[in-house]
Amino acid sequence: MTLFKSWTTNQPSKAEGPNQHVIGHVDTALIEAALHEVGPAEHWARVSRDRHPILNQGQSLILRDQHHRDTPNRYRFNHVERIVAQVAQLGLGEVPGKVLLANLPPGKITKAHRDSGEYYKFHNRIHVPFVTAPGVTMSVGDEDFHMSVGNIYLFQNLRRHAVRNESNTHRIHLIIDMLDPRYSPTVYGRGAYLFGSNVLWCASMYRKYGQLAAYRASARG
Repeated sequence: MTLFKSWTTNQPSKAEGPNQHVIGHVDTALIEAALHEVGPAEHWARVSRDRHPILNQGQSLILRDQHHRDTPNRYRFNHVERIVAQVAQLGLGEVPGKVLLANLPPGKITKAHRDSGEYYKFHNRIHVPFVTAPGVTMSVGDEDFHMSVGNIYLFQNLRRHAVRNESNTHRIHLIIDMLDPRYSPTVYGRGAYLFGSNVLWCASMYRKYGQLAAYRASARG
């Protein structure tokens, strides 16, 4: 019932707090091993996420999608999986939603945006920097900050944010969305399905009503 209360009230549906804060640490040797197994970002196959108007200046390597479905990449990178497992022990959720590596090349930006949609309301966004430099800046509102390699960050992605890479190196972050521990994956999955189905049904009825109104108007004319 908590899930449905969150959809219909102002009850926070996931962890809240500052724009970003450190919740753990990853051994840099493990990060180096993970980087070695995924290879250079410029060699990653381009995916649909990379063509999004806000994100179209970078590359993504998706291990798991927002429907909690593993991609073939999930089983290829053992060292990345070890980091995902470490994040799952931090108390912000044990079930990963989306898991991906995101690269922002030198001189590029991610435009200011909010991660909108019901999915994002129930998943805690975690960033684990793999490669970065002092010239890489994230902005949330009036706050600018830099995320350092070796730290694990909880990031409030429902707030308007942007990224600038003003360095000479690629910025690569492992991004993990953990389903908030107040919800079971089964309840979340069924609730999301029902909510999405109702939205689609309402949209369909709205379109049919518009078509009917137009037909009646033309008939009267």
